[in-house]
Amino acid sequence: MTAALDREPSAACRRLKKTRSDRTRFFFRSKSFLSGLFHILFCMKVFTTVTISVLSAAMIALAIFLPVKNYDKKEEKQFEILTLWHIDAFEGGTGSRASYLKKVCAGFERENDCLITVVNETAGDALEKIGKGIYPDILSYSRGLDGVFGICKEIDFYPFSGGGEYNGKHYAAAWAYGGYVEITRKGVTPQKTIISKGKYTHPEIACLCSGINIDGAESDLPQRAYETFLSDESYKLIGTQRDIYRLKKKTENFDIRPIGGFTDLVQYVSVTSKDDKKSKTAKRFINYLLTEGQKDINALGLISVDKNRNIADNGLIDRLFNVEYTYTLSVFTSEDVIGRAESELNRNASGERENTEFLKSITKLLK
Repeated sequence: MTAALDREPSAACRRLKKTRSDRTRFFFRSKSFLSGLFHILFCMKVFTTVTISVLSAAMIALAIFLPVKNYDKKEEKQFEILTLWHIDAFEGGTGSRASYLKKVCAGFERENDCLITVVNETAGDALEKIGKGIYPDILSYSRGLDGVFGICKEIDFYPFSGGGEYNGKHYAAAWAYGGYVEITRKGVTPQKTIISKGKYTHPEIACLCSGINIDGAESDLPQRAYETFLSDESYKLIGTQRDIYRLKKKTENFDIRPIGGFTDLVQYVSVTSKDDKKSKTAKRFINYLLTEGQKDINALGLISVDKNRNIADNGLIDRLFNVEYTYTLSVFTSEDVIGRAESELNRNASGERENTEFLKSITKLLK
């Protein structure tokens, strides 16, 4: 037994010991390797942190010391924003005048560093805002804004803008207009007259200037006057281009006679900005509206103030275009004056030219 225990280990045992010894040496070598790896990674982290800190400091220094003032001014110049209020105060033609103005603004914006926002307003809402000191840079409007003269700035003279003149200076320019018409059925002699009368329009003055007898005539709001004419063949209608377009959808059995001499169906534009820089841009816009912006006015069923524009509408608006319109009311005429004019008109409904001196005194030359 003792001799067996004292024998040398077998070859297998010697190999097992050698393997364990090798693993031990590998483990300690691996620890040295991992330690070195950790050391390298630590150095890389420190290097990365230092590098980021240096780059951050450099970027901050560049942001502080690089000149940027000229760039800021350029950005401000490219972002000039103006507001345009559009107010419809009379019926005439067809389509949306506000939508048309948006298209014109888009063309102007492409050539100028600005943005013009078009806002539809009613006369009542606009007057309320103006009373609070709130008003736009550009105003598209007609008669009916009592007191608006106080916010309008002087502009250049443009043709057909006599209604925007005050004491020899011009504060509003016409950009489109319409006229009154006498509408009858073909082959029918009318027995009665109905007048299409809006809140701010005065077709009676047009009749008076043209010698049309409206004694005993009825008046109603535009849509109702049109419906009365359509339903009763005994009527003739004193209306506008809008009535022509309405009738064309129903019948061709009607005749029109343009009423020349006077019209107050005029859409004006004024500069009303509080800012001098924006006022200059607004004036440039008005010039654009009255030149390039006149190309498609007849699409609205209105007449262009540019007499060189062609009209192609089967002769309906073309006949109005060739009528001479000499007089209008000032776009700045107050409601008090209009009230007195209404009284005079009621006394002179027969078309006789007695006691009409006051009416003559408040009309203005269009040219």
